Amino acid sequence: MRCVQRYQLHMALRGFFVRGAMTLGPICLTDEIVFGSSLIESYVLESKTSIVPRVILTDSLQELLARALTSRAAVVADAICRDIDGWWFVNYLQGARGPGGVDWELIERHKTSVMESLMKTTEHDVLPKFGWSCRYHNVFCHWHRHDPGFLDRFRIDRVDEQSTIHLLSDVVGQAG
Repeated sequence: MRCVQRYQLHMALRGFFVRGAMTLGPICLTDEIVFGSSLIESYVLESKTSIVPRVILTDSLQELLARALTSRAAVVADAICRDIDGWWFVNYLQGARGPGGVDWELIERHKTSVMESLMKTTEHDVLPKFGWSCRYHNVFCHWHRHDPGFLDRFRIDRVDEQSTIHLLSDVVGQAG
């Protein structure tokens, strides 16, 4: 999970807002071939369901994590969010949080990357992806607004402040 967080965060900081899917299951991996039902499941979800810059989790991985949450692995809960469509996804901005707290410079760089990408985008079907990125960025800032070093300038000014993204730890026990 941490590897996916860091990879997606650093790609976003470079202006590449990637999407994908993670699963649990068998795969054949050699120097010549990569194949398996898990790879196919992830590919289909990435291409048809992920839609915005998020790495979603398949049902099998969600079930595994849900069992872990009911035991004692609450640390995993902050690494995962649930979106309005019910899909769980990797909370990649959490990758900016270390032992010393949130690295607000990384969050500010993420904001700059989102805004620069949004300003360069003219394709109508791509604009909602950056709108989602803005909302996700702001909700992360909201969750950490009381952390040391937070400043209001880290947020992206928007008129639609209601978020439909929730930390998994806030929705555990609810249906869905």
